[in-house]
Amino acid sequence: MQSNEDVGKMSVSVPYVASKALEMFINDFVLATYDESKKKKANRITIEHIRTTVKNNPLFEFLQNTVNSEN
Repeated sequence: MQSNEDVGKMSVSVPYVASKALEMFINDFVLATYDESKKKKANRITIEHIRTTVKNNPLFEFLQNTVNSEN
């Protein structure tokens, strides 16, 4: 049992703020990957474009292990 009723609860605005932040992140990531594919004159975004985007952009550095895994 929790001794404090407020533990584990979140404000009504938290889901909105979190979803907006995720939307903005995905937008930045997709646009950066799109730019990378256009530099190489590709018609489709491939995993190599994603890997290059992650490698060349410090904002996406935390994804390095994810994009380099074979799974």
